[in-house]
Amino acid sequence: MPPGPAKPAPPANPGSSLADSAGPAVSRRFGPTETEPAAPLWWGGIGLRILTWLFALGAVLVHQHDYQRPRLAWLVLGVMALWTLSTSLVYSREAPRRQWSAFVLLDLLLTCALMPSFVRTSA
Repeated sequence: MPPGPAKPAPPANPGSSLADSAGPAVSRRFGPTETEPAAPLWWGGIGLRILTWLFALGAVLVHQHDYQRPRLAWLVLGVMALWTLSTSLVYSREAPRRQWSAFVLLDLLLTCALMPSFVRTSA
């Protein structure tokens, strides 16, 4: 039997969320939703954090012989890796981030505390 004509798409619901019109489920996770319009910014922060960690890894690999205590550089890099993993897991959740204001503050404080450890001074 030959196939019949294709069924027309249902009309768009004006009250639907942004996530409903985004297409596949994957795009809902990365795109804005009614409950979390800033979701792409959190994903961008995760990407920036990973990119920054990779830059720090490159800096340690290139300059490890110039450091007075290279083991300390590797320790800080390890802390950065664990913290990057932790924050990425927390920030990738779809629940509203305002519930995590204490975690976001801790993230900011720890990140600022680790920054001076990579300041290189000339001998």
